[in-house]
Amino acid sequence: REENNPQNFNAVINLMMRGVFLAPAKIEIGENAPKPDENGRIQLPKDTKVTFALLKSGDGKSFFTAFTDAEELDKWQNKPAGQVMLLRFDDYARMLNGNDHVAGFVLNPFTDNLRFNSDMVASLLKQRNAMLEKIKQTAAQQAAQRNAQIKPGDKVTIVMFRFIFFSLLTRNGRAASPAALNSASSLGASRTKR
Repeated sequence: REENNPQNFNAVINLMMRGVFLAPAKIEIGENAPKPDENGRIQLPKDTKVTFALLKSGDGKSFFTAFTDAEELDKWQNKPAGQVMLLRFDDYARMLNGNDHVAGFVLNPFTDNLRFNSDMVASLLKQRNAMLEKIKQTAAQQAAQRNAQIKPGDKVTIVMFRFIFFSLLTRNGRAASPAALNSASSLGASRTKR
Protein backbone atom coordinates (compact mmCIF):
# COMPACT_ATOMS: atom_id res chain seq x y z
CA ARG A 1 0.00 0.00 0.00
CA GLU A 2 2.88 2.39 0.68
CA GLU A 3 4.19 2.08 -2.88
CA ASN A 4 0.88 2.05 -4.75
CA ASN A 5 1.85 2.51 -8.39
CA PRO A 6 0.81 0.75 -11.62
CA GLN A 7 3.90 -1.48 -11.70
CA ASN A 8 3.41 -2.74 -8.13
CA PHE A 9 -0.34 -3.08 -8.65
CA ASN A 10 0.26 -5.29 -11.71
CA ALA A 11 2.76 -7.39 -9.74
CA VAL A 12 0.18 -7.91 -6.97
CA ILE A 13 -2.50 -8.82 -9.52
CA ASN A 14 -0.20 -11.36 -11.22
CA LEU A 15 0.71 -12.97 -7.89
CA MET A 16 -2.90 -12.98 -6.76
CA MET A 17 -4.09 -14.68 -9.96
CA ARG A 18 -1.50 -17.47 -9.54
CA GLY A 19 -1.65 -17.82 -5.76
CA VAL A 20 -3.36 -20.31 -3.50
CA PHE A 21 -5.23 -18.87 -0.52
CA LEU A 22 -6.58 -20.11 2.78
CA ALA A 23 -10.33 -19.67 3.03
CA PRO A 24 -12.11 -20.41 6.33
CA ALA A 25 -15.26 -22.43 5.71
CA LYS A 26 -17.84 -24.55 7.44
CA ILE A 27 -18.13 -27.90 5.67
CA GLU A 28 -21.18 -30.06 6.35
CA ILE A 29 -20.73 -33.59 5.04
CA GLY A 30 -23.55 -36.12 5.04
CA GLU A 31 -23.47 -39.36 6.98
CA ASN A 32 -20.79 -41.04 4.86
CA ALA A 33 -17.67 -38.94 5.37
CA PRO A 34 -15.09 -39.59 2.63
CA LYS A 35 -11.72 -41.04 3.53
CA PRO A 36 -8.50 -39.24 2.51
CA ASP A 37 -6.52 -40.67 -0.41
CA GLU A 38 -2.77 -41.44 -0.26
CA ASN A 39 -2.01 -37.71 -0.62
CA GLY A 40 -4.31 -36.75 2.24
CA ARG A 41 -6.93 -35.25 -0.09
CA ILE A 42 -10.61 -36.00 -0.06
CA GLN A 43 -13.27 -35.59 -2.68
CA LEU A 44 -16.39 -34.10 -1.18
CA PRO A 45 -19.70 -35.83 -1.95
CA LYS A 46 -22.19 -33.91 -4.10
CA ASP A 47 -24.54 -33.26 -1.18
CA THR A 48 -21.79 -31.51 0.84
CA LYS A 49 -22.68 -28.01 1.99
CA VAL A 50 -19.81 -25.52 2.12
CA THR A 51 -20.32 -22.11 3.71
CA PHE A 52 -17.42 -19.69 3.40
CA ALA A 53 -16.70 -17.14 6.11
CA LEU A 54 -17.62 -13.57 5.20
CA LEU A 55 -16.44 -10.23 6.52
CA LYS A 56 -18.55 -7.09 6.42
CA SER A 57 -17.02 -3.78 5.44
CA GLY A 58 -17.88 -0.47 7.10
CA ASP A 59 -20.50 0.18 4.42
CA GLY A 60 -22.22 -3.16 5.11
CA LYS A 61 -20.93 -5.10 2.09
CA SER A 62 -19.93 -8.75 2.54
CA PHE A 63 -16.62 -10.11 1.25
CA PHE A 64 -15.14 -13.59 1.03
CA THR A 65 -11.78 -13.85 2.81
CA ALA A 66 -8.47 -14.92 1.31
CA PHE A 67 -5.36 -15.38 3.46
CA THR A 68 -1.87 -15.86 2.04
CA ASP A 69 -0.69 -18.05 4.95
CA ALA A 70 -1.57 -19.39 8.41
CA GLU A 71 0.10 -16.42 10.09
CA GLU A 72 -2.27 -14.03 8.30
CA LEU A 73 -5.26 -16.25 9.13
CA ASP A 74 -4.30 -16.27 12.83
CA LYS A 75 -4.66 -12.47 12.90
CA TRP A 76 -8.43 -12.96 12.70
CA GLN A 77 -9.33 -12.73 16.39
CA ASN A 78 -12.95 -13.85 16.06
CA LYS A 79 -12.59 -16.31 13.21
CA PRO A 80 -15.47 -18.74 12.90
CA ALA A 81 -14.97 -22.37 13.85
CA GLY A 82 -14.59 -24.73 10.94
CA GLN A 83 -12.11 -25.93 8.39
CA VAL A 84 -9.82 -24.12 6.00
CA MET A 85 -10.03 -24.71 2.27
CA LEU A 86 -7.42 -23.88 -0.34
CA LEU A 87 -8.81 -21.66 -3.09
CA ARG A 88 -7.40 -20.02 -6.19
CA PHE A 89 -8.44 -16.86 -7.99
CA ASP A 90 -10.65 -18.87 -10.37
CA ASP A 91 -12.52 -20.35 -7.38
CA TYR A 92 -13.32 -16.88 -6.05
CA ALA A 93 -14.37 -15.76 -9.54
CA ARG A 94 -16.79 -18.71 -9.81
CA MET A 95 -18.23 -18.04 -6.33
CA LEU A 96 -18.74 -14.35 -7.15
CA ASN A 97 -20.24 -14.89 -10.61
CA GLY A 98 -23.93 -14.04 -10.30
CA ASN A 99 -23.74 -13.77 -6.49
CA ASP A 100 -25.58 -10.59 -5.49
CA HIS A 101 -25.03 -11.17 -1.76
CA VAL A 102 -21.22 -10.92 -1.79
CA ALA A 103 -19.39 -7.84 -3.09
CA GLY A 104 -16.00 -9.50 -3.73
CA PHE A 105 -13.12 -10.92 -1.75
CA VAL A 106 -10.53 -9.36 0.50
CA LEU A 107 -6.92 -10.50 0.62
CA ASN A 108 -5.32 -10.51 4.09
CA PRO A 109 -8.07 -8.35 5.61
CA PHE A 110 -6.21 -7.67 8.87
CA THR A 111 -2.96 -6.43 7.34
CA ASP A 112 -2.93 -5.69 3.61
CA ASN A 113 -6.74 -5.43 3.31
CA LEU A 114 -6.70 -5.59 -0.51
CA ARG A 115 -10.27 -5.67 -1.76
CA PHE A 116 -11.23 -7.10 -5.13
CA ASN A 117 -14.84 -6.34 -5.94
CA SER A 118 -16.92 -8.63 -8.16
CA ASP A 119 -16.68 -6.39 -11.23
CA MET A 120 -12.90 -6.19 -10.95
CA VAL A 121 -12.63 -9.98 -10.54
CA ALA A 122 -14.83 -10.53 -13.61
CA SER A 123 -12.76 -8.04 -15.61
CA LEU A 124 -9.45 -9.64 -14.57
CA LEU A 125 -10.79 -13.08 -15.44
CA LYS A 126 -11.99 -11.87 -18.84
CA GLN A 127 -8.61 -10.22 -19.58
CA ARG A 128 -6.67 -13.29 -18.52
CA ASN A 129 -8.89 -15.62 -20.56
CA ALA A 130 -8.54 -13.37 -23.64
CA MET A 131 -4.77 -13.37 -23.20
CA LEU A 132 -4.71 -17.17 -22.82
CA GLU A 133 -6.86 -17.54 -25.95
CA LYS A 134 -4.49 -15.28 -27.89
CA ILE A 135 -1.52 -17.34 -26.68
CA LYS A 136 -3.28 -20.55 -27.78
CA GLN A 137 -4.04 -19.07 -31.21
CA THR A 138 -0.45 -17.89 -31.64
CA ALA A 139 0.87 -21.32 -30.62
CA ALA A 140 -1.51 -23.00 -33.09
CA GLN A 141 -0.39 -20.66 -35.88
CA GLN A 142 3.27 -21.32 -35.10
CA ALA A 143 2.63 -25.08 -35.08
CA ALA A 144 0.84 -24.82 -38.43
CA GLN A 145 3.76 -22.85 -39.86
CA ARG A 146 6.24 -25.43 -38.60
CA ASN A 147 4.15 -28.19 -40.16
CA ALA A 148 3.82 -26.25 -43.42
CA GLN A 149 7.58 -25.94 -43.96
CA ILE A 150 9.25 -28.31 -46.39
CA LYS A 151 11.45 -30.78 -44.57
CA PRO A 152 14.08 -33.16 -45.91
CA GLY A 153 12.35 -36.20 -47.37
CA ASP A 154 9.06 -34.39 -48.15
CA LYS A 155 7.67 -34.99 -51.65
CA VAL A 156 7.17 -31.75 -53.55
CA THR A 157 5.90 -30.84 -57.02
CA ILE A 158 7.72 -28.06 -58.80
CA VAL A 159 5.83 -26.16 -61.46
CA MET A 160 7.78 -23.84 -63.73
CA PHE A 161 6.24 -21.06 -65.78
CA ARG A 162 7.98 -19.25 -68.60
CA PHE A 163 6.99 -15.68 -69.29
CA ILE A 164 8.06 -13.70 -72.33
CA PHE A 165 7.73 -9.96 -72.11
CA PHE A 166 7.76 -7.76 -75.17
CA SER A 167 8.61 -4.11 -75.23
CA LEU A 168 7.80 -2.59 -78.57
CA LEU A 169 8.78 0.96 -79.21
CA THR A 170 8.62 2.98 -82.39
CA ARG A 171 11.74 4.53 -83.77
CA ASN A 172 11.09 7.81 -81.97
CA GLY A 173 10.85 6.06 -78.57
CA ARG A 174 7.05 6.06 -78.23
CA ALA A 175 4.98 3.03 -77.35
CA ALA A 176 3.71 0.94 -80.21
CA SER A 177 0.09 1.09 -81.26
CA PRO A 178 -2.42 -1.62 -80.25
CA ALA A 179 -2.23 -3.00 -83.78
CA ALA A 180 1.54 -3.37 -83.45
CA LEU A 181 1.07 -5.11 -80.10
CA ASN A 182 -1.41 -7.54 -81.69
CA SER A 183 1.04 -8.38 -84.44
CA ALA A 184 3.80 -8.80 -81.83
CA SER A 185 1.68 -11.20 -79.83
CA SER A 186 0.99 -13.21 -82.96
CA LEU A 187 4.74 -13.22 -83.63
CA GLY A 188 5.27 -14.49 -80.11
CA ALA A 189 2.63 -17.12 -80.70
CA SER A 190 4.22 -18.22 -83.90
CA ARG A 191 7.60 -18.41 -82.26
CA THR A 192 6.28 -20.66 -79.52
CA LYS A 193 4.69 -23.03 -82.09
CA ARG A 194 8.04 -24.01 -83.58
